[in-house]
Amino acid sequence: MEVYNATLGMIVLDNKKVTFEEIMSYHKDNRIIFDSIAENLNSIVPFVGAGLSAFAYPNWRMFLENVFDKLDWPEKSKYFIKELNEFRYEEAATFLKKERGIVNFYDDIRQAFTKEKLNDITIGIELHKQAVYLLPMLFNGLILTTNFDKVLEHMYSLNNSNFSSVGHPGHKEMLNWALRSQNQRTLYKFHGDISEVGNLVLTKESYDQYYDIKSNLVKELYLCFKQKNILFLGCSLKNDRTMTVLQNVLEDGIVNYAIIDCESEKRREKLRELGDRGIRAILYPSGHHESVRIILEDY
Repeated sequence: MEVYNATLGMIVLDNKKVTFEEIMSYHKDNRIIFDSIAENLNSIVPFVGAGLSAFAYPNWRMFLENVFDKLDWPEKSKYFIKELNEFRYEEAATFLKKERGIVNFYDDIRQAFTKEKLNDITIGIELHKQAVYLLPMLFNGLILTTNFDKVLEHMYSLNNSNFSSVGHPGHKEMLNWALRSQNQRTLYKFHGDISEVGNLVLTKESYDQYYDIKSNLVKELYLCFKQKNILFLGCSLKNDRTMTVLQNVLEDGIVNYAIIDCESEKRREKLRELGDRGIRAILYPSGHHESVRIILEDY
């Protein structure tokens, strides 16, 4: 909820959780887009980003910062922070892989994204409160993700809705089959899986390889974006390589959706930016990430 703070002289958010009606009134388009998603829910494919795993795992920036701390190299701090602030995460990951050594870097990844974190009793108690907990109840077909953790597999298993197939880059025939099939629970992990750390799309070299215009990954992304309406959940939707592919396949009649936070003074700019990428977005107040679950609960 927004309140006026006389001391600061500006509109600020209080600490209360927002309600569904407050989210819908946050922008005039929100209710229209909510209804459009509801009308097309059975044909929509969710694209799950790191935000839906944040209750258990670090986001990309946090992971890179944590690994950098292990170097104990303060004279490189300014350089590294500059890379992060300019969203040059690929280059930062390449730097860390080189400085940590391949074996150590791979172990850093395993330790950060280990499946065992999901069995932690504290996290276990919180699972039912997460937006991702609702996905098995809403989506029974293809699920797309850039995450390489096991959150989605865990949530679907808890709901007795195990995926019939889990694919990684290069498994093109499996993805083709999933796009054609109805009600076949299939998870496609565009950036790989934690069980195969050597094949993750994480460093600049791996991004250059997998996002080459002729690569299988780009062909697979093209295929998905051309055939399906996507709902982005837990995604920042910044100018990254996935968004570049989406921009290149915009076609009349293909409408994608997102549920994303936004500062009140940047709503017009955010909607224009996403609209140019073929994405209609439900905006919720910045920092109130519980809004994703609140919205999903009403479908």
